[in-house]
Amino acid sequence: MRPAPEVKLDHAETDLEAEQLLARAATSVERAYSAGRAVFSGLLVLRHALTCPVADAWFVSPILLLLTGFSACVLLRPKDRVLSRSWLRFSVLLDAAVCAAVLSTVAVWPPADYAGLPGTPEFAAILLLILATSLRLYVDVVLLGVAANLLLSLGLLGFDLAYNGAMWQDGMRRVSIVFVYFVGGSILAYLFVARTRSLVRAAARAAYHALQSKKSIESVLRAQHDARSLVSALTLRIDRLMRDSPRGAPFLADHLTQLNDCVQELANHVSLAMNLARADSSSPEALVSVPLRPALDLAIRSVLRDYEGVTIEVSVRPEAAVVLMKGGADALQQLFTRLLTNAAQGDGGARASRIEVRVVAARGRVNVSILDDGPGFPETVIENQAARPVLSRKPHSSGLGLWLVGHATRTSGGTIALSNEAAGGASIVIELATPAAPESVRDPRGQKFLPLSDRSPLD
Repeated sequence: MRPAPEVKLDHAETDLEAEQLLARAATSVERAYSAGRAVFSGLLVLRHALTCPVADAWFVSPILLLLTGFSACVLLRPKDRVLSRSWLRFSVLLDAAVCAAVLSTVAVWPPADYAGLPGTPEFAAILLLILATSLRLYVDVVLLGVAANLLLSLGLLGFDLAYNGAMWQDGMRRVSIVFVYFVGGSILAYLFVARTRSLVRAAARAAYHALQSKKSIESVLRAQHDARSLVSALTLRIDRLMRDSPRGAPFLADHLTQLNDCVQELANHVSLAMNLARADSSSPEALVSVPLRPALDLAIRSVLRDYEGVTIEVSVRPEAAVVLMKGGADALQQLFTRLLTNAAQGDGGARASRIEVRVVAARGRVNVSILDDGPGFPETVIENQAARPVLSRKPHSSGLGLWLVGHATRTSGGTIALSNEAAGGASIVIELATPAAPESVRDPRGQKFLPLSDRSPLD
């Protein structure tokens, strides 16, 4: 058999949606950044007017007002209009130019204790601008902003060294430290943007695949009526053949009985799969609170009716235990039916004669243990732990039963564990979540043990 061809998915559509999402996010961040920048520019104008020489204030104020005006233009644009990359590029270049112009005043009008531009706290503003470029969420904008800030800082240092070189103290050491920080900040800004864009693209693709899966599941759900109708029609035809077959043909009757059993198992698989598909197509939070005991009782009745000679013993503590299950009560009943049927069937040759069900609720979880005295699980089934369909020793086995149970349990927030008992027989332990309400796991009557048989109906 040739392997199935690899399917290559075209992510152009999802990547385009991711780019649109990033553009809207970058616009929103630029608006918030522009508001903060306008406030900061106003404070700087006030500082230079109050504490700096008059010439300094006259030089800096128009530049900062220009920056404030650009920020106002960004804020006054309609909120539903996305800023292009040209706006973002101009924004980072304007930041770098204004910062360099303001810092140049420190070198032109140095304070009395001046020891070089790298030793002033104002020089750290370049590092803040380098980190702020990452807020634009575009790699080319980040690289442009980083390059502009680094080149202008080199120009400032060269100007300061030529103009105030005699005042520098330990200048080269400070320059080396400053540029280590600048380079580290540049790398951090680039990694932040690259990782953010990668995560957004991955999230867009995952959302797209989830939407496609939901559409596929909805198509399956629309087709479930036809599947159930076919199964019902097949069951009716088998019943008619069994009634019309000659009484002296036991060989034909045995085959028809086996065929009927296969059809019934197929019907159970279809029903459980449909419930799981319906649950998977709903929101992740669509977990339904289901009383455990009624669903378990219905499953036990069904199994005792189909398998004579099997005794099922039940211990439920508390009787009013409630669990969370995707698909609701039907899914929980079919889950129990599948597990009890699996125990009653054994490996198709040896069967279990006694099944014990223990239910214990504590600490927001319900633990369901199903033990039997049958032949136990094959090693392949235990190794797989219901993670995928695995063929068992039973004739006509598809391996879907335990896998569907495992899938239903895990998607409902529970766990499943398969093992063999040391004394013989199989053990299945399922843990399901309960609602947050504490009364759902409270039972004033304590433990109750109820042996069941097909001649002793359930309460």
